[in-house]
Amino acid sequence: MNNMTYSGNTVTIDGTEIETSIEIFNAVSFGDVVLVQCTNCELEPRNVIAFDTDGNRLWQIQPLKKDDEDSARRVNHLSVADDFVQVRDPGGDRYRVDLETGEVEFIGWSR
Repeated sequence: MNNMTYSGNTVTIDGTEIETSIEIFNAVSFGDVVLVQCTNCELEPRNVIAFDTDGNRLWQIQPLKKDDEDSARRVNHLSVADDFVQVRDPGGDRYRVDLETGEVEFIGWSR
């Protein structure tokens, strides 16, 4: 686990500051990956960005949508659940995040 904090549009990972062009709403650390959830609508529906612990941008999350849907939704909640990172959309649908690629897999619904 690394030391990570965020404020405004800056996330600090083990002393390395990363400036984003948008405000950070939430951030979580999982292994060597830090996921930053942004609030600005310009990134929706792909409002989560991953960085490594050196501050290098790895990927931007894939849009949240089920196979039978045309439109994607933004990430409403970002969290670590047991041994993986999950995100939720505003409707409560949960997705597992692949930390290597940023792809998501629908895993169920919650309140």
